[in-house]
Amino acid sequence: MSLSGRANPSKGHTRSKVSAAATQPDALPFGHASLVGTVLTPRGPRAYVHLGQGRIHRVRPGDLLEGATVSAIQNGAIILSRGSDSRRMTLPSG
Repeated sequence: MSLSGRANPSKGHTRSKVSAAATQPDALPFGHASLVGTVLTPRGPRAYVHLGQGRIHRVRPGDLLEGATVSAIQNGAIILSRGSDSRRMTLPSG
């Protein structure tokens, strides 16, 4: 299954299928954070981030992630801020 960046139940992208694809062995580099998906809904955006050792965390704007604040979630990307610095984390290409 290919991750398009958004789970879409109408296209067969259920939470369990997205989770299974995101936890395939050796599919993502370990030891640092990698964005595995974003979900934009009327209830607010969410993102799923792989933090190594098979752990996937759901984050929302305002949450802390490895010492940085999730300042925004966009389709296929999140913006992390720490002090006056910001960086954009995008889905891995592939």
